[in-house]
Amino acid sequence: GGTILVVAWEYKSAQEAVEAGRDPATIPNENAMWAEQLLEVRPVGADDAEVVWEWHVWDHLVQDFDGGKPGFGAPADFPERVDINYAGRAADWLHINSVTYRADLDQVLLSAHNFSEVWVVDRVSGDIAYRWGNPEAYGRGTVGDRQLYLQHDARWVLPGRRGAGNITVFSNGDRTRPFSSIDEWTPPLVDGAYTL
Repeated sequence: GGTILVVAWEYKSAQEAVEAGRDPATIPNENAMWAEQLLEVRPVGADDAEVVWEWHVWDHLVQDFDGGKPGFGAPADFPERVDINYAGRAADWLHINSVTYRADLDQVLLSAHNFSEVWVVDRVSGDIAYRWGNPEAYGRGTVGDRQLYLQHDARWVLPGRRGAGNITVFSNGDRTRPFSSIDEWTPPLVDGAYTL
């Protein structure tokens, strides 16, 4: 049979967050961070499952707060990684709210709600191969460059449909943009690699 992709929280204590380079002054009120993980599971029988692939955002971090901690560097120089010091002070730090798989590229499309971005994760390297929506999240833009606003439901347009291969989202809006929209764009994909 087939497999199922699951998004799940992964508890990280305040101490683990600080050891990974999080600014202690921005530790969430819950004194923890809920880092996301992806699990691809294959059902086994009626009540069990086998994990056949996994991805942990904690393995793909960058930070420019503490040179003595792992992943130190300018987030703008490492757009394939996630800045542990970006976003607010909620324990639900990323709030990944959708996951979609594209078999022909062996890539996973995620909606990172609290970053106002979508990410395409390469299943082989585990790195973010493409991100779009909020360049401020990785130090390459300002608030004015933002395209997405707390979005949900990132999807690839299916083959055989108009705009096949494009990405769509429902962009909720927020205090700075008080309306919602459905956005569609063509990712810069050339020969299986992204040009941005």
